[in-house]
Amino acid sequence: MLHVLRAHKNSKVVWAALTMIIGVFTFWGIGVGIDAGQQVNDVASVNGRPVSQIQLLRAENNLVQTYRNALKGQFTPELRKGLNLRQRALDSLIDREVLAERAEQLGLTIGDQELRDSIATNPAFLVGGRFDKEAYLRALRYSSLTPADFEETMRKELAIERLQNVVWDGVSVDDQAVRDEIVSKDEKRVVSYVKVKASDYTMKVPVTDDLLRAFYDANVARFTEPERVRVEMIAYAPDKVPGIAAPTDEEISSWYDAHVADRFTRQAEVRARHVLVKVDEDADAATREAARKKIEGLRKQVQDGASFEKVAREHSEDLGTAAQGGELGFFSRGRMVKPFEDAVFSLKPGEMSGIVETPFGYHLVQVEEVRDEKKRTLVEVRDEVVSEIRKERGKDAAAALAKEDRAAWAGGKSAEELAGARGLQVDRPEPIARGGALPGVGTALALNNALWELSPGGLTEPIDANGTWVVAKMVEKLAPAPRPFDSVKEQVETAYRLQEGQKLASEAARKLLDAAKADGSLFKAAAAQRGEVERSEAFQRGGPFVPGLGASNDLKEKAFALTDAKKLADAVVEVSGDSVVMELAEVQTPSDDDVKKQVAQTKKTMLEQRRGGVFTRYLQELKKKAKIDVDRQKVDALPTI
Repeated sequence: MLHVLRAHKNSKVVWAALTMIIGVFTFWGIGVGIDAGQQVNDVASVNGRPVSQIQLLRAENNLVQTYRNALKGQFTPELRKGLNLRQRALDSLIDREVLAERAEQLGLTIGDQELRDSIATNPAFLVGGRFDKEAYLRALRYSSLTPADFEETMRKELAIERLQNVVWDGVSVDDQAVRDEIVSKDEKRVVSYVKVKASDYTMKVPVTDDLLRAFYDANVARFTEPERVRVEMIAYAPDKVPGIAAPTDEEISSWYDAHVADRFTRQAEVRARHVLVKVDEDADAATREAARKKIEGLRKQVQDGASFEKVAREHSEDLGTAAQGGELGFFSRGRMVKPFEDAVFSLKPGEMSGIVETPFGYHLVQVEEVRDEKKRTLVEVRDEVVSEIRKERGKDAAAALAKEDRAAWAGGKSAEELAGARGLQVDRPEPIARGGALPGVGTALALNNALWELSPGGLTEPIDANGTWVVAKMVEKLAPAPRPFDSVKEQVETAYRLQEGQKLASEAARKLLDAAKADGSLFKAAAAQRGEVERSEAFQRGGPFVPGLGASNDLKEKAFALTDAKKLADAVVEVSGDSVVMELAEVQTPSDDDVKKQVAQTKKTMLEQRRGGVFTRYLQELKKKAKIDVDRQKVDALPTI
């Protein structure tokens, strides 16, 4: 969930700043309960450069909106608190002031013309592809910013970008490091292994009441009910609302006409194959020319009778489709980049395109099959339309009833009286934990979150819970409490047996490993103990998953430390409760051709990573020398928006 912020951090500083500033136009209204006197107060300073309350609140609110838009109902008050967004916002503002001051010291100033050009090409201020002064001023007025304030901020951000480029200038990546990175990433290992399963030992574990009670006492937190709430609720399901009128023929026809394009029309589709010769967008003319000659040669092979599928399988640099002969499946317009799409939809089945250039490189495309656009008639879908209209009406009616009853419930009427008048019932489920499911609606995060924000006796507003409108009352909050031993004795025994079974399995695996070290072979030791040696599929370094064994970063790390000189792992690896003894079986390295295909993109990625690391360290050094003062009392006293 942090990827949005990481993306901002790694992008060019000026555009991150623009995103924040323009975000203010959408999400922020100056004021928000802060009077003019408060706005001028500073919450921090960097070498005497102030950071104001309003700057901090704007930055914090922008982060809040970013998370809220990304996570929807999962962005709870508890999650917001845990993310410490105010501190993150303050840190970013301090970083900006440190960098801006350094840019000034180095004379990295921004002239008026450069500033004007930056603003004039900002997409937020373009109308019809041209800078629109009214759009610019309107956006500034909306956020109560003067042009002078905004332009000074932009001048600072452009200077920081220039400083960033100066720091980056000396960063490079040599070709050998790139090749080493590709080989390290794509190298595969195969291991021979014996998995000693804990499940084979669990029923051999001796069990007594004293042992179980001691285990329970030592692990009581595992058998404790979490904090829960007791609720009562009324659910207004759209299909339970009485008196929903059947739609007229005119209404049915009108609804069909409004939705025929998106609901009842299958767009024209093509099934195609392609061959790709990759070219980086920043490639020089010589690289582009070499790639173009290669794609021309491949096109001639097909024209001379070679199978397009075979050419794609052997030469395409699209690693996702090459093994399938370039097969792309069926797709409609809007799924591919425009030059590719235009070429594909101009072809008939069996035809091959000319050379198509896209941001990914040069393509050849062959169309296999074409499906024309097809509309389902009103006669064909009439029952479906009627059902959808009734659902919409039912949901609107359910929402209205829920709103009306919520007001009456808050006014003193009983839940039974309200539900009975609607032919409904009051649900009083067992106390639920945070995130738990509710009867009739399942896991409904918005409803669950709303309940946890209430005090006992409080009512939620009507909430759409997976298509059913619900009004709920929080009756009681129950503190965490251990469940009595007798009520969980069966779970205690299961957990105890599993724990002790894992210990026995680990002990058996260690004995096997010792025997393998003595014999110099896992196979010999396993045969002597009647154990079965299995062979994994080939796996790469990245990610924790190993086919046949499960997910274990420790296993991956140990497997890639093995060599032909030291094939046997020197320790037992625990994977999902089982114990594994393993030995290196095979090392698979990528071919020179595979490495060459990845050099350009890998070099670009490594350069970006190194630049990011260098700039981060540069900023850290600047901050060590800076005098940074934070008024923690003022920061903590700011309102939560």
